[in-house]
Amino acid sequence: MSSPRVSVLLALTALLLLFPRSSLCYPTLDERKRRHPQIFQFPYMGRGDPDHSFRHPYKPSAGGDPVDAWFQLGSTVIARARSGRDIVRLTSAAQANQGIFYNAVRTESANFNGYFDVQIDSVRESHEAADGMGFFFVKDRPKAGSAMGIDERVQGLGLIIDTFSNSRSRRVPYMYAYVSDGTKKWNPDTDGSDTELARGCQLEMNTQIRVYVQFVDGDLHVGVAMNPRSPHRWHTCFKASNVKMPFSGGGVLAFAGETGHFFALHEVHDASFIDESDHSGEGYRSEYQSQQYGDPQQQQQRQRQSPHQQQQQKEAPRAPVSNDPSTRVHKSDNPTESLAGSLDLQIYHVFDSMTQDLKNVGGKDAAQTTSKLTDVRDVTVHLVTELEKQSSNMKELAGTLSHLKESAGDLTYASDRFTSQLRGMHASLKVLRDKTEKMGDKHDDLHADLLDHQESIAERQGNGVLIMFLVMQVLLVAVVYFLNKITATSRKMGRMV
Repeated sequence: MSSPRVSVLLALTALLLLFPRSSLCYPTLDERKRRHPQIFQFPYMGRGDPDHSFRHPYKPSAGGDPVDAWFQLGSTVIARARSGRDIVRLTSAAQANQGIFYNAVRTESANFNGYFDVQIDSVRESHEAADGMGFFFVKDRPKAGSAMGIDERVQGLGLIIDTFSNSRSRRVPYMYAYVSDGTKKWNPDTDGSDTELARGCQLEMNTQIRVYVQFVDGDLHVGVAMNPRSPHRWHTCFKASNVKMPFSGGGVLAFAGETGHFFALHEVHDASFIDESDHSGEGYRSEYQSQQYGDPQQQQQRQRQSPHQQQQQKEAPRAPVSNDPSTRVHKSDNPTESLAGSLDLQIYHVFDSMTQDLKNVGGKDAAQTTSKLTDVRDVTVHLVTELEKQSSNMKELAGTLSHLKESAGDLTYASDRFTSQLRGMHASLKVLRDKTEKMGDKHDDLHADLLDHQESIAERQGNGVLIMFLVMQVLLVAVVYFLNKITATSRKMGRMV
């Protein structure tokens, strides 16, 4: 078998494999706009995807979380506003709070569109409102940190609402955006001015506002409605183009807030988001629900597929079926089996085409060439078979590694939530201890007051007894005096008689 001929055949096979792949390119912009009109609409005012949204009244999950498909970390609590509406309070009126509220369902695309209602209230106990909060679209599950409540090593997009200007060069609250690749630390001393994507805008304190956020194909558009009851009265805060995310594919939506020496109430009321996927806004059963109730193998396979692979799987044309039983492509949802079948089919087409061309040549050379091609075909089919076996083994290994990774991620998440609960319990115990000490001090003061009051009463009672004793003595003396006088008078009258 001639090695150059084998190389030529393999090169032709590779070229043939590239043609069907080239036809599976991404949809055009017009096609995407037709299929997902809401993702290109700004501002978006719909109800959002149920897996990426929450609104009053909050719907709890079957697992006991207060908000379905959303998890809370740190100081975050689900509270009730004075108006009676459910709210997400990222930080309370206390120092050194860090709270996170993140979506348990990853988006299927890096493109998303939506809005959230936020309110930041100052409190009397703090001289100034601080430090701020943010909306984030990040690669992995967020962790608490010093970047407005989130880990400064986070990878993704952050929309910051700064309520305290460390540089004293801005009027706050001030909203801007930045992108972190996990290595550039957010600098609180400069208020993030060295990393902001575009000049932001000023917001208002002590009132509820609506923030519109659209990120499509690297273009970021942020708008603000000062009154959520009038959502159509909005203005553009800023725009940024050619924004490059440090990761590809879907991510995690999250909110985070932080307080320092000064503090404020940082709250999120409602949030509605959609991503560029076929299920957005259609009540799609989320990966979060499937993870609790669905088939684990299907869930793992779904998480391993990228959005582009899922899109290709939906749009890929069906390959023609060969009449040769040895090279027939069987319908299968397994990507490895589909690849092996495609290789098998392309080899058969190359062999059949070259055999037809050699029929007109004739002679001994043609027969030898046909024989060599047959050998090449057999060897290639054998290689494909071995490749399929190895791919199957690699698939099992990848599945095991993916399962271990998910288990490690779940363990990390459970550890974070346990740590968060311990911190909450520690804070509650600290508050209880302080209140107990205050009650003890009040009890001591009350006991001292009672003792003083008892002594005063006893002193008053002693003075009263003495006075009564003196009065009784005076009365006794008076009685004795009058008796003696009466006796003396009686004696005197007796003598006269």
